[in-house]
Amino acid sequence: MAETKPGTSVFLKLSGERMAMDLSRVSPSNDYSDIIFDLDRIRGVVQKIAQVHATSEKLGVGGLTVVTGGGNQGRGDKLRAKEIAPRSGDAIGRISTVTNTLVIRDVLEGFGVATATFLPENMKVEDPDVDFQTYNAEALSEAHDRGQVALIAGGLGRSGITTDTAVMQYARWHSEAGRTDDVVVLKGTQVDGVYEDDPKKTVNAKRYSVIGAQYMLDYPERFRVVDTESLELLRDSLGSVRMIVFAEGGHDIETVLSHRDDHRAQNGLGVGTLVLAGAVEAEF
Repeated sequence: MAETKPGTSVFLKLSGERMAMDLSRVSPSNDYSDIIFDLDRIRGVVQKIAQVHATSEKLGVGGLTVVTGGGNQGRGDKLRAKEIAPRSGDAIGRISTVTNTLVIRDVLEGFGVATATFLPENMKVEDPDVDFQTYNAEALSEAHDRGQVALIAGGLGRSGITTDTAVMQYARWHSEAGRTDDVVVLKGTQVDGVYEDDPKKTVNAKRYSVIGAQYMLDYPERFRVVDTESLELLRDSLGSVRMIVFAEGGHDIETVLSHRDDHRAQNGLGVGTLVLAGAVEAEF
């Protein structure tokens, strides 16, 4: 087994939608590239990632991995539903994550952050300007050891798998490789955590500070903020992985990580919701 490294390994799911222009801002002067790649929003997201990298020692972060979605360009389920690409929808979605990852890489490096980019073993990209490595847990850990932010494109390289599920699987593999005793998945959403009811529909809906993955799986109609497959992977991690669900546009990542160990102490006033693997009593 590889040597265990100090510090928390962080796996961030970055939604492709966070890279796109807010539709309320779209005007006739915008071309398609302006809409799917909003440079101001991308720089804002990347700056938050770069800040975590710069303060990693203070935050106790031993490695940062970003798994990027493709929702600003194309999602397999939506393409199939519209009968645009019934056979190739998922492949188009995976390719969208590749282009998004390259954009994030270039902007990160513009901020002076060293990166390492990975693809699943069953995906290949051959281009003189692209230097993707084939993912394995050891190579990812070596990138962390070199002080690089690891970027993973292509999801898991298989159809029918969401980015939520992919980031949790990569976290599981990292934990199982024995490189760290603490793995945290950051899952950004439109609201600040997991609520007892939909906060967009229910006034004064209460936010959980801590909740168990199994409890969320027991009530799938109430807790749709995280994919079922992702929750199952978390539940079966035997406590080696935890997840924080937070408002992607409301908190910077540094703040979320600063509060990762004090959800119970916050009495519901903290940041987001901590989702744990075991039989955990839900707390507000």
